[in-house]
Amino acid sequence: MNKGSFRAALLESELCPTEHHATMAEYYFELYDSVLSRLADQQLPVKRVTLHRQRLAPWMDDECRQLRRKSRMLERCYRRSRLLDDHQAWVEHETQRHQMYRKRGSTGRHNYAEFLFLVRSCGIHSSDTDSVLCAFENCAVLQSIWNTTIAPLRQFRL
Repeated sequence: MNKGSFRAALLESELCPTEHHATMAEYYFELYDSVLSRLADQQLPVKRVTLHRQRLAPWMDDECRQLRRKSRMLERCYRRSRLLDDHQAWVEHETQRHQMYRKRGSTGRHNYAEFLFLVRSCGIHSSDTDSVLCAFENCAVLQSIWNTTIAPLRQFRL
């Protein structure tokens, strides 16, 4: 926006002359709104913008979403209060959250999305992976399901 042209247009508008004879405040509010809306439309034309939202990682589950939600809550709390304790709580939670993200996204856990797919395909819905692992009493069952479901998909993908 060119500030000089906006200033010139504002000075030439109906807002600057002093010979208004209206006695109602509503007239001035309407005049102010209409003139500034018109000037904004002239000076700042509408541009079409496309937003691209990044998809979440496949290993993002309910536990990750809860951590993100709590993080946003702690951030809002800190931004309102500006207290050092609130800031510390937010930073500690962010550290915990990012550690968990690194753990899930690291090469040691890169099969986590496939593991979740396997667990959900077995009809088990839980955000607690330890209880999910306890649901399988025998590793042979898990191995056979892995071999029949995930392994063919991985070979097809390569």
